[in-house]
Amino acid sequence: MKSSPLFYAVAALFVVCTFTQCKKKEVRPADNSGTETPVVPPPAVAETPVIFEQTELLSAESEKKRLQLSWLATDFSATGLYVTTSAIIKVNVEQQSGTRLPTLLIGTYSRYGTWNSQPVTFNLKAGLNEITSTADGLIWIRYTNDNPNAKAKLTFTSGFKKIPYYIAGTTTKNQWKEMLSKLNGVPDVILQGERCMIVVDRASAIKYQEEDQEALLSKISRIIKIEDDFSGLNSVTDLDKPNVHQRYLLTQHEDKTYYMFAYNYRTAYIGTSISAILKPADVTWGPWHELGHLHQQLWTWGAIGEVTVNIFSRAVQREFTPNENRLVSDKTWEQVPVYLALPDAQRNFNNDVASVWVRLCMFEQLGLAFGSDFYPKLLRKTRVDKPVVGNDDQKMNYFMKSACVVSGKDLSTFFKKWGLNVNSTVYAEIAALGLPQPAQDISLLKD
Repeated sequence: MKSSPLFYAVAALFVVCTFTQCKKKEVRPADNSGTETPVVPPPAVAETPVIFEQTELLSAESEKKRLQLSWLATDFSATGLYVTTSAIIKVNVEQQSGTRLPTLLIGTYSRYGTWNSQPVTFNLKAGLNEITSTADGLIWIRYTNDNPNAKAKLTFTSGFKKIPYYIAGTTTKNQWKEMLSKLNGVPDVILQGERCMIVVDRASAIKYQEEDQEALLSKISRIIKIEDDFSGLNSVTDLDKPNVHQRYLLTQHEDKTYYMFAYNYRTAYIGTSISAILKPADVTWGPWHELGHLHQQLWTWGAIGEVTVNIFSRAVQREFTPNENRLVSDKTWEQVPVYLALPDAQRNFNNDVASVWVRLCMFEQLGLAFGSDFYPKLLRKTRVDKPVVGNDDQKMNYFMKSACVVSGKDLSTFFKKWGLNVNSTVYAEIAALGLPQPAQDISLLKD
């Protein structure tokens, strides 16, 4: 999905890119050619074994289907280890239960090269594995299946180097500084919180080492929790429990074509604005927005990919800064009646006659009219229905009828005012629901 696709020197860039939104959501052929990494001294072999006991989890694809999401969640875990090209990694694997074993990933999605650069994968076998790395990069473990029931123990014995690896609630500030100073043979670092993993270059981590890493990781984890709650994912039931893949990847990238973006398994942030994921005060609309993309559901049709993502951003803004409202401060509400006054032939919700921000106001009006539980109920309904929505008309049809069912109102007049011109029988289907008209003109509501 391209941005219309989930900013002063650096601040000016932030403003510009915030207003234009992230530059990619379009599904396009994978570009796996970006594998080049910065030149760094070759890591020395680590002698102390590093052990991981892993439990198989439900696959990201299965969770995508359960939650009816547009994108796959981060389905791998960090090791805090790094390897260089041609190094031989030795890892002993013990099957503790079940029959399946983990896969190693070398490299981080989008980290180097082009926006969709991929890690190299290696399937593990029981016993000693001697793997000659074909790439430089961080080592990750993926252990998933549609019917998970296995456990395994991995013991890395040689061929790798430890990286600066901050773990919230465990690593102290002095330990972090010492790691950044002494573990200087690797280019990247990881900061891990309850719900997030941040990958950035070591130089950036040093630049922001005086920031509060606990506050940073707590804030990003809180953003994800807010967006989960907004989605109605605040229960232990199969329907409403959060994604089993709890930690979302926020990685630095270097593709100058893009600023910040979200895609399968990650969100990514250009290195020149990396404070957005390293400085607590700068963790604002950009990360709110990109993490919002990973909460969007399958009914998101093409024209609104960069619109509905901001219902999640606004949910975070309401909690973090309740006295701030981007639609008010940017005077977006003043543009709404101008758009709604256009002739029917010009008023088309799915083109650029109205900006993504003006179109966001339609979704905000539904929340204003029907309360804070409107969207949690709507997103939950989608998980229950599991609709078949193969094209934009079907997605619009599903959203419009579901909004009527959740609100208990016939919203045809409201949708027609906003120019939702659907090439289907949706308005007849809404009428067949026999719902009453809203008691007020919802299109006049604003903050």
